[in-house]
Amino acid sequence: MEYLDITHTIVPVNKYGCINPEDIDSAVRDDTGLITIMLANNEVGTVEPLQDIAKIAKKTQHPIPL
Repeated sequence: MEYLDITHTIVPVNKYGCINPEDIDSAVRDDTGLITIMLANNEVGTVEPLQDIAKIAKKTQHPIPL
């Protein structure tokens, strides 16, 4: 992504591999163009809180690819 001059932010996960939606909300910047997550992890079985993340995306007017 760097060769395309695209920056990204990696949001940490908890010990169960789940994202805290507040961390996503904090990571969104004025120049954010996209919020993307892996909904379900096939290795450990975690499922991310998509509804909460979608609310943040709607509030900040950022797309989430499905």
